[in-house]
Amino acid sequence: MGGITPSTSGTIAERLDELISSRHPNGRGPSSYEDIARASRAHALAHGGPTISHQGVLNIRSGKVTNPGVDSLQALANVYGVDITYFFRKDKPATPGEAGPPPPSAALPSAATLAARLNELFYVVRPGGRPALSNQEVADAVTATGTELSAGRIAELRAGTRNRPAPGQLRCLADFFGVPSAYFTDDEVAARVSEDLAILRAFKEVGARQIALRAVVELDEEALKALTPMIEHLGRASRRQRM
Repeated sequence: MGGITPSTSGTIAERLDELISSRHPNGRGPSSYEDIARASRAHALAHGGPTISHQGVLNIRSGKVTNPGVDSLQALANVYGVDITYFFRKDKPATPGEAGPPPPSAALPSAATLAARLNELFYVVRPGGRPALSNQEVADAVTATGTELSAGRIAELRAGTRNRPAPGQLRCLADFFGVPSAYFTDDEVAARVSEDLAILRAFKEVGARQIALRAVVELDEEALKALTPMIEHLGRASRRQRM
């Protein structure tokens, strides 16, 4: 993928340094390059998406790579629970420690809209191709981060009988599913995320193997030669996992 040119109000390296130095979010984020790379792989396994190597993180933070690819930035955004626009918006985003309070309840959408958006996440985001997550599984995961959330409250949100969750609950749900917090409250953000979710849904329905084969067919000879070692490596790794 092509790179993103950093804005003039702070370089990508500086903004990544802010995330690492503050151990965003909540002072518990990874701070070593190895831990960041490991966290990106864990997120990809659970939710899908790109990963980044420890060397890739080092290159971006040190400024050696000033125009990183979209995949690298998305992997970092996933690790730290921020939107990818954090790295390149023209208006300098607030640093993690400067984040304002959550939007007031009045800013929330209707209960029906909130339910539809939350149910979309439950339907599409299925770690490892497994059946949809249960309300209890999500509640346990969110509660483990320090924000109390019961399976009953999630059921109410999904049923559209409640649209006034406690402060922080929507943010934690968004973090769990790997989407921006504004997905629940901002129509434009919700539309963009829904487009991404539609792609992910199609990917799951068609199947990764079929999509990969279609993509390979369109590659030229040079690209195929470059790709062959990676395919062989993945094949060996897959066989080892099945042993």
